[in-house]
Amino acid sequence: MRRRRVLVIPEYNEARTIIDVLSASEPSVDQIVVINDGSEDESAELVIAWARDLPHVTLINLPANGGKSGAMLCGFAYCYRCMEQGALSPDDLIITIDADGQHEPEEIPKACDYLERHGLDIVLGRRTLKGYPWYKHIGNWGLSLWASLLSGYRYHDVECGFRVMRAAVLPDLLSYYCGRKYSGDQEIGIITAAVGFKVDNRFPVGILYYRAGARIRDGLTNLVMGLMVALRVWLGRRMNQKQRVEAVLRRVEIVQPYTLNSGAGD
Repeated sequence: MRRRRVLVIPEYNEARTIIDVLSASEPSVDQIVVINDGSEDESAELVIAWARDLPHVTLINLPANGGKSGAMLCGFAYCYRCMEQGALSPDDLIITIDADGQHEPEEIPKACDYLERHGLDIVLGRRTLKGYPWYKHIGNWGLSLWASLLSGYRYHDVECGFRVMRAAVLPDLLSYYCGRKYSGDQEIGIITAAVGFKVDNRFPVGILYYRAGARIRDGLTNLVMGLMVALRVWLGRRMNQKQRVEAVLRRVEIVQPYTLNSGAGD
């Protein structure tokens, strides 16, 4: 039996691309969780209009922009609550992609099949970085090497936002994950490998275009946060994931666009 697939997609001011990404992803997943990270454009309204006939779409509105990592934390917390309530099982799959149109949603089924075929807990995409400036290659190499040293798994592209993971990863992830600015990808890579999940970073994914985003100071933040979460894992400094989930979701607005459609019950 095919596992349920949940797409978790953070977005901030992505009105230009968000609907195209969601439309291309929707046939390959069973549930979609969009985290609106305090967008100032009309992207949230576009998502609500697009999902008005789709009961499997949830929109989480954050009160202010806090960075991609914080938005991902909200998405993971929501999925954990769904698992607690029996709507998801530990073997169901959580998928993350970027909302800016860099990734190809058509690769989602291939990545899910790759995970199942190899008996993995996490599949992290590996980009060619073709078209990226030289300093991005160096930065990605350095961050991936840092994550490898801290986690014990050899990463080649720890910063890729395209991943598939079993929901069973969520309790440990929420126990150690901090999330600051762009540190989420680095933290996820370090935490999951360090606690013993089966990780694979060889799945090739295409990048449709290069988009400047993180800066040098963000890279330095990632290095520091990577060390912090590694120390937390090594020292066993776990947070109570249930309390954390409640604290995270208490400060957000959770919207089911389908229920806003006045004709949904007709």
